[in-house]
Amino acid sequence: MRIGTIEIDEQTAAEIFAARQYIATYARIYEIYAPNAACPYYHAGEVYNKRYNGKSAFARRGKWKRLTAEQVNELVGFKLVNTESDEKE
Repeated sequence: MRIGTIEIDEQTAAEIFAARQYIATYARIYEIYAPNAACPYYHAGEVYNKRYNGKSAFARRGKWKRLTAEQVNELVGFKLVNTESDEKE
């Protein structure tokens, strides 16, 4: 699967989806979505784009990182995504 300029294999995408993690690239943070009738393979949706507030890079160009919800919120500096503790309340 292709996310921006990076390639991630289907197995890795499935692991990230199962762990409810996010992918950080140089300028964006993505969430992985499961296959469905409209799209029969794992795909990604942009959750955040740094160009709107001038944050520094999330990862080196051409590289990516796996992040938990807590790490995403810490990285952007505000509560962007719900964490597991939020869902238990």
